[in-house]
Amino acid sequence: MKRHEAIKVIVHSLAGDELIVSSTGMISRELFNIKDSPQNFYMLGSMGLASSMGLGLALSLPDRRVVVIEGDGSILMNMGSMATIGHFAPKTRSE
Repeated sequence: MKRHEAIKVIVHSLAGDELIVSSTGMISRELFNIKDSPQNFYMLGSMGLASSMGLGLALSLPDRRVVVIEGDGSILMNMGSMATIGHFAPKTRSE
């Protein structure tokens, strides 16, 4: 599956009220083309920080569902965020 197709699958599987944070580069461009929304935050110029931004949103807005779409190279730039996300483990609406 190509990246563009994967983003389509993710977006079309969501309810529509989620906050979406997308990583810098083609992910943000493709998300914008697939489904632009004022609830989307297109991370530009900050490689590796989409997951940290998503964690901050999830912790500060516990009643909102937050989805982060980040690429492999980007997440490798900030691997420490994975441990922090695991430590804080924000709850989903269904929990």
